[in-house]
Amino acid sequence: MASPNERYNIIYHAKLTAQAERYKDMIDAMTKLVKLYTDLTPEERNLLCTAYKKVTDPKRESFKLLSMTEQEEEEDTIYKNETYLKCVWGKSIPLGPEHRYLGPGGI
Repeated sequence: MASPNERYNIIYHAKLTAQAERYKDMIDAMTKLVKLYTDLTPEERNLLCTAYKKVTDPKRESFKLLSMTEQEEEEDTIYKNETYLKCVWGKSIPLGPEHRYLGPGGI
């Protein structure tokens, strides 16, 4: 177990890195603290949670944005394909108004 002075220095370093918004360095400092001390004070737990939250939130937002973009592109592609098929089928299979239903969803 390390000295109380070292614990204080680690916490001080974590707080400085938080102020500088260097959250990966903050995680490193808090990981070092957890390895040295298994019992964390509420303030130390809060610093640890803050560090991980600040690192994971932007990644989660990026993933969400990519998923939404991918879904929009997929819907756009489906719409384009349906439009193309309607155009092709309309030219190659001329049906009167009484024969518009060609399957589920129709054309």
